[in-house]
Amino acid sequence: MCGKAERLPIHRRFFVGRNHHAHALEMGQPVDKASERPCHFTKSPSPLVESSATVAHPPGTKNLHPEMELVLAIGAAGFRVVDAHGAAALVHGHHPCGLDMTRRTLMYLNTKLFFGALAPFAVHVVQAEGTFPSRPVTLITAFAPGSGPDAVLRLLAEKLGKLWNQRVLVENKPGGAGFIAMDAVKRDSPDGYTLLQLDSEHLAALPYLYKSRGVQTLKTFEPVAALFRTPFLVAVASDSKLKSMSDLVAAARAQPGEVTFGSWGVGSPGHLGGEQLESLAGVDMHHVPYREVSQLFMSVGAHDVAWSFSSVPSSQGAYKAGKLRYLAVAAPERLSQLPEVPTVAEAGGPAGLDVNSFVVLVAPRGLPAAVRDKVNADVKKALAEPDVKARFEAYAFESIAWTPAEIEQQAALKAKVYSELVQRKKMNLE
Repeated sequence: MCGKAERLPIHRRFFVGRNHHAHALEMGQPVDKASERPCHFTKSPSPLVESSATVAHPPGTKNLHPEMELVLAIGAAGFRVVDAHGAAALVHGHHPCGLDMTRRTLMYLNTKLFFGALAPFAVHVVQAEGTFPSRPVTLITAFAPGSGPDAVLRLLAEKLGKLWNQRVLVENKPGGAGFIAMDAVKRDSPDGYTLLQLDSEHLAALPYLYKSRGVQTLKTFEPVAALFRTPFLVAVASDSKLKSMSDLVAAARAQPGEVTFGSWGVGSPGHLGGEQLESLAGVDMHHVPYREVSQLFMSVGAHDVAWSFSSVPSSQGAYKAGKLRYLAVAAPERLSQLPEVPTVAEAGGPAGLDVNSFVVLVAPRGLPAAVRDKVNADVKKALAEPDVKARFEAYAFESIAWTPAEIEQQAALKAKVYSELVQRKKMNLE
């Protein structure tokens, strides 16, 4: 024995042991408490056999041979073995702590025949699990805490949690032009239990900015649901000498490469919008990327950088505190939330500068259509609630109810703009 044992209640119990393989004890069999501590008990609602893609893989078990990734469901007991290695050990009566198992629970079967007999039934994973979601869902975001997309995602997570009667978790993985968040999700199972929040620039600009990486965001991920579209304002320190867009353009012409602008990351709309302004105005400025949005606006307020683009929610704290002032909104029309702020053209900047971004949820390619459609419908339902609509109005966010196909179409339009910008300015961020 490898530890103090106690007797379980008289029923069959299956669990994942310390080596992350599934093992079983039959009725009344002693179990080592040290092994039980990390165990994950999974209840199966009916006799069935499922692929282990329906459950979270412990570390180191994702790349097993397909035959070794079956889930054995014991309908009579209502529990299942999660991992074929453990199932094999179960059949042969072994336990990692040295406990001898009798064979009253299962017949002694040849392991190869055992898996061969069950393999044809390891299908229809989602249907076997029941209505999606049957366990917690994680929303990964490429944006920092406190940003506009982060605020919306946390509100959405709360709404979806109530709709689904499941925990919906938010994890921030900012930085690295979005690659940190994308790398964290792209190898996950396409089952809907891990979704990723990206913006239009992640979808449409990265393939042109990082050509040697061969990144094709919409070949790795598929759109699931649209969240919102936001315009951007040009923000400066409240006591900046720049009083208008004409002042900003004139300063950039007088000091080529010296006027600095900040953004919340390389390849972000704040960065690419600045490049668009340079191109349209015929000037050259110096880009300074930040990882944290709060740090960016502190730097703008402290004159560490001359200006930056900003959304209403991400900059409103500094704006209300008197640290920032808005020169203009980079949109065709003024915002109803800030009617005193002129458009870029009205403030003496280049006409035609329209800087906006849309934000969406995506998933690794291969997501079942039924899951995709359910998430899309439930996101629309959540975003239509009165308190969410009121928040969007305060943030100057435009609610968008696009289908996944429409998201791809809109991304293609953005890609055309960014492709031309990258070629014209010979941009290479590698």
